[in-house]
Amino acid sequence: MSFTLRFNNVEEKREISKEYYTIKDLLEELDLSSQIIVSKKNGELVIEDELIHDGDKIHLVQIIYGG
Repeated sequence: MSFTLRFNNVEEKREISKEYYTIKDLLEELDLSSQIIVSKKNGELVIEDELIHDGDKIHLVQIIYGG
């Protein structure tokens, strides 16, 4: 089973590594913090506990802080 990941203008197919695979698991694999990333699944904003299923499209957007 696989899903599509889009991050930093790069799109790639990734394999789902376990039966219950969440956005949080993905962020941990990529060494990213949910405090600086907004996650979208199939075009909808989701929380880090959201499960990723076969065929899903995940888009990670980095939050930019400034003043």
